[in-house]
Amino acid sequence: MKKILKTLLRFTFFAVLFFFISSTFVVLLYMVLNPPITPLMVMRCSNQLFAGEKIVLKKKWVPIEKISRDLQLSAVVSEDFKFREHHGFDFEAITKAREFNAKLLLTTVSSNSP
Repeated sequence: MKKILKTLLRFTFFAVLFFFISSTFVVLLYMVLNPPITPLMVMRCSNQLFAGEKIVLKKKWVPIEKISRDLQLSAVVSEDFKFREHHGFDFEAITKAREFNAKLLLTTVSSNSP
């Protein structure tokens, strides 16, 4: 049993390590190169496939200098409205999410108790 647990922990450790290293590598790579394909492009191609259409991948990269500052900001704000205030980690939102999840867990546990 100990050998299985040790193997499982080792596998988990290397899986997490691989995830962080590969994520960091991709982020650093995309700092200097345009991504060859994005999840949105894959979705559009799969929609074309299921619609029975010819699969056409359309893309035109534009330098960020040619994109309006307002559009750049709106893309960031659509994901995180307070980004300009916290520059990365919104600790207030993280705390609220943790409290909400803790309450949800307590509600779930109490509703499943006999």
